[in-house]
Amino acid sequence: SSDLMHWTSYQWATLSRYVCLRPFDTTSESGRANERHRRAVLAVISSTIARASAIGAAFISVPLTIKYLGTERYGMWMTITSISGILAFSDFGMGNGLLNAVAGASGREDRDCAARSVTSAFFMLAAVAATTLCVLAACYPIVSWGRLLNLRSPIAIAEAGPTAAAFIVCFALNLPFGIAQRIQMAYQETFQSNLWQALGSLAGFFALLCAIHFRAGLPSLVAAFSGAPVLANALNLWVQFKFSRPWLSPRLRFFDWSSSKRLLSTGFAFLSIQVGSCITFSADNFIIARFLGPSEVARYSVGARLFSLINLMPQILFTPLWPAYGEAYARGDMTWIRTTLKRSAFLGLALSVGVGSCLLVVAPWFIGKWTRGYVS
Repeated sequence: SSDLMHWTSYQWATLSRYVCLRPFDTTSESGRANERHRRAVLAVISSTIARASAIGAAFISVPLTIKYLGTERYGMWMTITSISGILAFSDFGMGNGLLNAVAGASGREDRDCAARSVTSAFFMLAAVAATTLCVLAACYPIVSWGRLLNLRSPIAIAEAGPTAAAFIVCFALNLPFGIAQRIQMAYQETFQSNLWQALGSLAGFFALLCAIHFRAGLPSLVAAFSGAPVLANALNLWVQFKFSRPWLSPRLRFFDWSSSKRLLSTGFAFLSIQVGSCITFSADNFIIARFLGPSEVARYSVGARLFSLINLMPQILFTPLWPAYGEAYARGDMTWIRTTLKRSAFLGLALSVGVGSCLLVVAPWFIGKWTRGYVS
Protein backbone atom coordinates (compact mmCIF):
# COMPACT_ATOMS: atom_id res chain seq x y z
CA SER A 1 0.00 0.00 0.00
CA SER A 2 2.82 2.40 0.88
CA ASP A 3 4.59 1.55 -2.39
CA LEU A 4 1.41 2.29 -4.32
CA MET A 5 0.96 5.62 -2.54
CA HIS A 6 4.59 6.52 -3.20
CA TRP A 7 4.24 5.61 -6.89
CA THR A 8 1.00 7.59 -7.18
CA SER A 9 2.49 10.68 -5.53
CA TYR A 10 5.53 10.44 -7.79
CA GLN A 11 3.40 10.21 -10.92
CA TRP A 12 1.26 13.13 -9.76
CA ALA A 13 4.35 15.25 -9.07
CA THR A 14 5.69 14.38 -12.52
CA LEU A 15 2.45 15.36 -14.24
CA SER A 16 1.86 18.49 -12.19
CA ARG A 17 5.06 20.10 -13.47
CA TYR A 18 3.55 20.07 -16.95
CA VAL A 19 0.36 21.88 -15.88
CA CYS A 20 1.57 25.37 -16.74
CA LEU A 21 1.03 27.99 -19.43
CA ARG A 22 4.68 28.92 -19.83
CA PRO A 23 6.34 26.78 -22.55
CA PHE A 24 9.59 24.90 -21.99
CA ASP A 25 12.80 25.74 -23.81
CA THR A 26 12.74 23.73 -27.05
CA THR A 27 16.35 24.21 -28.11
CA SER A 28 17.31 20.79 -26.68
CA GLU A 29 15.84 17.31 -27.08
CA SER A 30 14.84 17.14 -23.41
CA GLY A 31 13.22 20.56 -23.63
CA ARG A 32 11.21 19.52 -26.68
CA ALA A 33 10.12 16.36 -24.87
CA ASN A 34 8.96 18.41 -21.88
CA GLU A 35 7.09 20.81 -24.14
CA ARG A 36 5.31 17.92 -25.89
CA HIS A 37 4.32 16.50 -22.51
CA ARG A 38 3.11 19.93 -21.34
CA ARG A 39 0.90 20.37 -24.41
CA ALA A 40 -0.36 16.79 -24.15
CA VAL A 41 -1.30 17.24 -20.48
CA LEU A 42 -3.10 20.52 -21.23
CA ALA A 43 -4.87 18.79 -24.11
CA VAL A 44 -5.99 15.92 -21.89
CA ILE A 45 -7.32 18.36 -19.27
CA SER A 46 -9.19 20.45 -21.85
CA SER A 47 -10.45 17.34 -23.62
CA THR A 48 -11.79 16.04 -20.32
CA ILE A 49 -13.59 19.35 -19.80
CA ALA A 50 -14.98 19.29 -23.35
CA ARG A 51 -16.11 15.67 -23.14
CA ALA A 52 -17.55 16.20 -19.66
CA SER A 53 -19.63 19.11 -20.97
CA ALA A 54 -20.82 16.97 -23.88
CA ILE A 55 -21.65 14.06 -21.55
CA GLY A 56 -23.46 16.39 -19.16
CA ALA A 57 -25.46 17.87 -22.03
CA ALA A 58 -26.34 14.37 -23.26
CA PHE A 59 -27.27 13.27 -19.73
CA ILE A 60 -29.84 16.06 -19.58
CA SER A 61 -30.96 16.16 -23.22
CA VAL A 62 -31.53 12.45 -23.90
CA PRO A 63 -34.53 11.98 -21.57
CA LEU A 64 -35.91 15.38 -22.61
CA THR A 65 -35.73 14.65 -26.34
CA ILE A 66 -37.09 11.12 -26.02
CA LYS A 67 -40.05 12.45 -24.03
CA TYR A 68 -40.58 15.34 -26.46
CA LEU A 69 -40.17 13.40 -29.71
CA GLY A 70 -41.25 9.88 -28.77
CA THR A 71 -39.22 6.77 -29.47
CA GLU A 72 -39.89 6.63 -33.24
CA ARG A 73 -38.91 10.22 -34.01
CA TYR A 74 -35.95 10.06 -31.63
CA GLY A 75 -34.83 6.84 -33.28
CA MET A 76 -35.19 8.52 -36.69
CA TRP A 77 -32.95 11.33 -35.48
CA MET A 78 -30.31 8.88 -34.28
CA THR A 79 -30.50 6.98 -37.58
CA ILE A 80 -30.05 10.17 -39.60
CA THR A 81 -27.18 11.20 -37.33
CA SER A 82 -25.46 7.98 -38.38
CA ILE A 83 -25.10 9.59 -41.80
CA SER A 84 -22.14 11.48 -40.35
CA GLY A 85 -20.30 8.20 -39.95
CA ILE A 86 -21.16 7.10 -43.47
CA LEU A 87 -20.18 10.48 -44.94
CA ALA A 88 -17.06 10.75 -42.77
CA PHE A 89 -14.91 9.36 -45.57
CA SER A 90 -16.32 11.87 -48.08
CA ASP A 91 -13.23 14.01 -47.35
CA PHE A 92 -11.08 11.11 -48.63
CA GLY A 93 -9.03 11.28 -45.44
CA MET A 94 -7.77 14.78 -46.27
CA GLY A 95 -8.40 16.05 -42.74
CA ASN A 96 -6.06 13.47 -41.26
CA GLY A 97 -3.63 13.98 -44.14
CA LEU A 98 -3.59 17.70 -43.39
CA LEU A 99 -2.86 17.03 -39.71
CA ASN A 100 0.18 14.91 -40.61
CA ALA A 101 1.41 17.38 -43.25
CA VAL A 102 1.20 20.44 -40.98
CA ALA A 103 2.70 18.55 -38.00
CA GLY A 104 5.67 17.56 -40.15
CA ALA A 105 6.02 21.11 -41.50
CA SER A 106 5.95 22.39 -37.90
CA GLY A 107 8.79 20.04 -36.99
CA ARG A 108 10.80 21.34 -39.97
CA GLU A 109 9.68 24.93 -39.25
CA ASP A 110 8.50 25.18 -42.87
CA ARG A 111 5.72 27.77 -43.02
CA ASP A 112 5.43 27.67 -46.81
CA CYS A 113 4.70 23.94 -46.83
CA ALA A 114 2.10 24.39 -44.08
CA ALA A 115 0.42 27.24 -45.97
CA ARG A 116 0.28 25.24 -49.22
CA SER A 117 -1.15 22.21 -47.41
CA VAL A 118 -3.83 24.25 -45.62
CA THR A 119 -4.86 26.10 -48.77
CA SER A 120 -5.04 22.91 -50.82
CA ALA A 121 -7.06 21.10 -48.16
CA PHE A 122 -9.44 24.03 -47.66
CA PHE A 123 -10.33 24.41 -51.34
CA MET A 124 -10.60 20.66 -51.93
CA LEU A 125 -12.87 20.21 -48.91
CA ALA A 126 -14.93 23.22 -50.02
CA ALA A 127 -15.35 21.50 -53.41
CA VAL A 128 -16.41 18.27 -51.67
CA ALA A 129 -18.93 20.23 -49.57
CA ALA A 130 -20.37 21.91 -52.68
CA THR A 131 -20.62 18.53 -54.44
CA THR A 132 -22.40 17.03 -51.42
CA LEU A 133 -24.97 19.84 -51.43
CA CYS A 134 -25.55 19.45 -55.18
CA VAL A 135 -26.09 15.70 -54.79
CA LEU A 136 -28.52 16.36 -51.94
CA ALA A 137 -30.47 18.87 -54.05
CA ALA A 138 -30.68 16.39 -56.93
CA CYS A 139 -31.66 13.36 -54.82
CA TYR A 140 -33.94 15.03 -52.29
CA PRO A 141 -37.13 15.08 -54.43
CA ILE A 142 -36.82 11.49 -55.62
CA VAL A 143 -35.89 9.71 -52.35
CA SER A 144 -38.74 8.28 -50.29
CA TRP A 145 -37.27 9.20 -46.91
CA GLY A 146 -40.08 7.67 -44.89
CA ARG A 147 -39.71 4.32 -46.63
CA LEU A 148 -35.92 4.46 -46.47
CA LEU A 149 -36.06 4.88 -42.69
CA ASN A 150 -38.95 2.44 -42.23
CA LEU A 151 -41.22 5.03 -40.57
CA ARG A 152 -44.85 4.50 -39.67
CA SER A 153 -46.36 7.61 -38.07
CA PRO A 154 -47.47 10.43 -40.42
CA ILE A 155 -45.57 13.13 -38.53
CA ALA A 156 -42.32 11.14 -38.67
CA ILE A 157 -42.74 10.50 -42.40
CA ALA A 158 -43.42 14.21 -43.04
CA GLU A 159 -40.33 15.28 -41.06
CA ALA A 160 -37.91 12.67 -42.42
CA GLY A 161 -36.82 14.51 -45.57
CA PRO A 162 -36.35 17.98 -44.02
CA THR A 163 -34.53 16.47 -41.03
CA ALA A 164 -32.10 14.57 -43.25
CA ALA A 165 -31.54 17.67 -45.38
CA ALA A 166 -30.83 19.86 -42.35
CA PHE A 167 -28.31 17.38 -41.00
CA ILE A 168 -26.51 16.85 -44.33
CA VAL A 169 -26.26 20.62 -44.94
CA CYS A 170 -24.63 21.09 -41.51
CA PHE A 171 -22.27 18.19 -42.19
CA ALA A 172 -21.23 19.58 -45.59
CA LEU A 173 -20.57 23.07 -44.23
CA ASN A 174 -18.44 21.62 -41.46
CA LEU A 175 -16.04 19.95 -43.91
CA PRO A 176 -14.02 23.11 -44.75
CA PHE A 177 -14.64 24.78 -41.37
CA GLY A 178 -13.37 21.73 -39.49
CA ILE A 179 -9.77 22.19 -40.69
CA ALA A 180 -9.29 24.72 -37.86
CA GLN A 181 -9.25 21.81 -35.43
CA ARG A 182 -6.72 19.93 -37.57
CA ILE A 183 -4.44 22.96 -37.67
CA GLN A 184 -4.56 23.38 -33.90
CA MET A 185 -3.95 19.68 -33.36
CA ALA A 186 -1.02 19.74 -35.78
CA TYR A 187 0.62 22.57 -33.81
CA GLN A 188 -0.06 20.60 -30.60
CA GLU A 189 -2.66 23.13 -29.47
CA THR A 190 -5.36 20.53 -29.00
CA PHE A 191 -6.40 22.27 -25.79
CA GLN A 192 -7.62 25.24 -27.87
CA SER A 193 -9.50 22.93 -30.22
CA ASN A 194 -11.12 21.18 -27.26
CA LEU A 195 -12.31 24.48 -25.78
CA TRP A 196 -13.91 25.43 -29.10
CA GLN A 197 -15.57 22.01 -29.24
CA ALA A 198 -16.90 22.51 -25.73
CA LEU A 199 -18.28 25.89 -26.78
CA GLY A 200 -19.99 24.30 -29.79
CA SER A 201 -21.43 21.48 -27.68
CA LEU A 202 -22.83 23.86 -25.07
CA ALA A 203 -24.25 26.16 -27.76
CA GLY A 204 -25.92 23.16 -29.42
CA PHE A 205 -27.32 22.04 -26.09
CA PHE A 206 -28.89 25.42 -25.35
CA ALA A 207 -30.19 25.63 -28.94
CA LEU A 208 -31.80 22.22 -28.39
CA LEU A 209 -33.44 23.40 -25.18
CA CYS A 210 -34.78 26.49 -26.98
CA ALA A 211 -36.18 24.34 -29.80
CA ILE A 212 -37.97 22.10 -27.29
CA HIS A 213 -39.24 25.11 -25.33
CA PHE A 214 -40.78 26.67 -28.43
CA ARG A 215 -42.21 23.29 -29.55
CA ALA A 216 -40.20 23.26 -32.78
CA GLY A 217 -40.35 20.33 -35.18
CA LEU A 218 -37.58 17.79 -35.53
CA PRO A 219 -35.99 19.50 -38.61
CA SER A 220 -35.61 22.78 -36.69
CA LEU A 221 -34.36 20.90 -33.62
CA VAL A 222 -31.68 19.10 -35.68
CA ALA A 223 -30.68 22.32 -37.47
CA ALA A 224 -30.23 24.09 -34.14
CA PHE A 225 -28.40 21.24 -32.44
CA SER A 226 -26.09 20.42 -35.38
CA GLY A 227 -25.67 23.97 -36.62
CA ALA A 228 -24.25 25.42 -33.40
CA PRO A 229 -21.00 23.37 -33.54
CA VAL A 230 -20.62 24.31 -37.22
CA LEU A 231 -20.90 27.97 -36.27
CA ALA A 232 -18.30 27.47 -33.52
CA ASN A 233 -15.91 25.84 -36.02
CA ALA A 234 -16.43 28.69 -38.49
CA LEU A 235 -15.62 31.22 -35.77
CA ASN A 236 -12.58 29.18 -34.72
CA LEU A 237 -11.35 29.13 -38.34
CA TRP A 238 -11.79 32.90 -38.64
CA VAL A 239 -9.81 33.51 -35.43
CA GLN A 240 -7.11 31.11 -36.63
CA PHE A 241 -6.67 32.84 -40.00
CA LYS A 242 -7.25 36.40 -38.80
CA PHE A 243 -5.24 36.51 -35.58
CA SER A 244 -3.38 33.30 -34.64
CA ARG A 245 -1.76 32.28 -37.94
CA PRO A 246 -2.61 34.71 -40.74
CA TRP A 247 0.10 33.18 -42.94
CA LEU A 248 -2.07 30.05 -43.20
CA SER A 249 -5.08 31.94 -44.59
CA PRO A 250 -6.15 30.19 -47.84
CA ARG A 251 -5.19 32.02 -51.02
CA LEU A 252 -5.55 30.77 -54.57
CA ARG A 253 -1.88 31.49 -55.27
CA PHE A 254 -0.96 29.03 -52.50
CA PHE A 255 -2.98 26.21 -54.05
CA ASP A 256 -0.54 23.53 -55.11
CA TRP A 257 -1.35 20.35 -57.01
CA SER A 258 1.66 18.50 -55.62
CA SER A 259 0.55 19.32 -52.06
CA SER A 260 -2.97 18.19 -52.97
CA LYS A 261 -1.68 14.89 -54.28
CA ARG A 262 0.35 14.31 -51.12
CA LEU A 263 -2.69 15.05 -48.97
CA LEU A 264 -4.80 12.63 -50.98
CA SER A 265 -2.06 10.00 -50.93
CA THR A 266 -1.78 10.20 -47.15
CA GLY A 267 -5.55 10.53 -46.80
CA PHE A 268 -6.29 7.34 -48.69
CA ALA A 269 -4.28 5.44 -46.07
CA PHE A 270 -6.72 6.78 -43.45
CA LEU A 271 -9.70 6.19 -45.71
CA SER A 272 -9.67 2.43 -45.15
CA ILE A 273 -9.69 3.03 -41.38
CA GLN A 274 -12.62 5.44 -41.74
CA VAL A 275 -14.58 2.96 -43.86
CA GLY A 276 -14.00 0.25 -41.26
CA SER A 277 -15.07 2.62 -38.50
CA CYS A 278 -18.20 3.47 -40.48
CA ILE A 279 -19.14 -0.18 -40.85
CA THR A 280 -18.48 -0.82 -37.16
CA PHE A 281 -20.09 2.21 -35.54
CA SER A 282 -22.56 3.75 -38.02
CA ALA A 283 -24.19 1.05 -40.11
CA ASP A 284 -25.87 -0.59 -37.12
CA ASN A 285 -28.51 2.13 -36.75
CA PHE A 286 -29.55 1.79 -40.39
CA ILE A 287 -29.72 -2.00 -40.14
CA ILE A 288 -31.87 -1.82 -37.02
CA ALA A 289 -34.12 0.84 -38.55
CA ARG A 290 -34.69 -1.21 -41.70
CA PHE A 291 -35.47 -4.49 -39.96
CA LEU A 292 -36.92 -3.48 -36.59
CA GLY A 293 -37.97 0.16 -36.98
CA PRO A 294 -36.70 3.48 -35.55
CA SER A 295 -38.20 2.80 -32.12
CA GLU A 296 -35.66 0.02 -31.63
CA VAL A 297 -32.92 2.40 -32.78
CA ALA A 298 -33.83 4.63 -29.84
CA ARG A 299 -33.31 1.75 -27.41
CA TYR A 300 -30.09 0.66 -29.04
CA SER A 301 -28.58 4.15 -29.40
CA VAL A 302 -29.04 4.97 -25.72
CA GLY A 303 -27.02 1.93 -24.67
CA ALA A 304 -24.45 2.53 -27.42
CA ARG A 305 -24.02 6.12 -26.27
CA LEU A 306 -23.41 4.98 -22.72
CA PHE A 307 -20.85 2.33 -23.70
CA SER A 308 -19.06 4.79 -26.00
CA LEU A 309 -17.41 5.98 -22.78
CA ILE A 310 -15.07 2.99 -23.16
CA ASN A 311 -13.64 4.50 -26.36
CA LEU A 312 -13.64 7.97 -24.84
CA MET A 313 -10.72 7.35 -22.49
CA PRO A 314 -8.18 6.27 -25.16
CA GLN A 315 -9.34 9.11 -27.42
CA ILE A 316 -8.69 11.69 -24.72
CA LEU A 317 -5.26 10.18 -24.08
CA PHE A 318 -4.06 9.37 -27.62
CA THR A 319 -5.41 12.26 -29.71
CA PRO A 320 -3.02 14.93 -28.34
CA LEU A 321 -0.05 12.60 -28.89
CA TRP A 322 -0.72 12.01 -32.60
CA PRO A 323 0.67 15.35 -33.87
CA ALA A 324 3.40 15.23 -31.24
CA TYR A 325 4.63 11.96 -32.79
CA GLY A 326 4.65 13.59 -36.23
CA GLU A 327 6.64 16.61 -34.99
CA ALA A 328 9.05 14.40 -33.02
CA TYR A 329 9.58 12.12 -36.04
CA ALA A 330 10.42 15.13 -38.22
CA ARG A 331 13.06 16.15 -35.64
CA GLY A 332 14.40 12.61 -35.20
CA ASP A 333 13.43 12.29 -31.51
CA MET A 334 12.75 8.55 -31.77
CA THR A 335 13.51 7.71 -28.12
CA TRP A 336 10.71 9.97 -26.93
CA ILE A 337 8.29 8.35 -29.41
CA ARG A 338 9.04 4.80 -28.23
CA THR A 339 8.85 5.63 -24.53
CA THR A 340 5.67 7.67 -24.78
CA LEU A 341 3.93 5.13 -27.00
CA LYS A 342 4.52 2.28 -24.53
CA ARG A 343 3.34 4.26 -21.51
CA SER A 344 0.24 5.68 -23.21
CA ALA A 345 -0.79 2.28 -24.63
CA PHE A 346 -0.63 0.66 -21.19
CA LEU A 347 -2.54 3.50 -19.54
CA GLY A 348 -5.20 3.52 -22.27
CA LEU A 349 -5.76 -0.22 -21.92
CA ALA A 350 -6.07 0.01 -18.14
CA LEU A 351 -8.59 2.86 -18.34
CA SER A 352 -10.71 1.09 -20.97
CA VAL A 353 -10.87 -2.15 -19.01
CA GLY A 354 -11.76 -0.31 -15.81
CA VAL A 355 -14.52 1.79 -17.37
CA GLY A 356 -15.94 -1.16 -19.31
CA SER A 357 -16.11 -3.33 -16.21
CA CYS A 358 -17.99 -0.64 -14.29
CA LEU A 359 -20.47 -0.10 -17.13
CA LEU A 360 -21.27 -3.81 -17.37
CA VAL A 361 -22.39 -3.70 -13.75
CA VAL A 362 -24.39 -0.46 -13.66
CA ALA A 363 -25.72 -0.14 -17.23
CA PRO A 364 -29.07 -2.03 -16.89
CA TRP A 365 -30.09 -0.01 -13.83
CA PHE A 366 -28.69 3.29 -15.07
CA ILE A 367 -30.36 3.27 -18.52
CA GLY A 368 -33.81 2.84 -17.02
CA LYS A 369 -33.24 5.70 -14.56
CA TRP A 370 -31.57 7.90 -17.17
CA THR A 371 -34.37 7.71 -19.72
CA ARG A 372 -37.08 7.78 -17.02
CA GLY A 373 -38.48 4.47 -18.16
CA TYR A 374 -38.85 5.34 -21.86
CA VAL A 375 -35.98 2.97 -22.68
CA SER A 376 -35.14 -0.11 -20.70
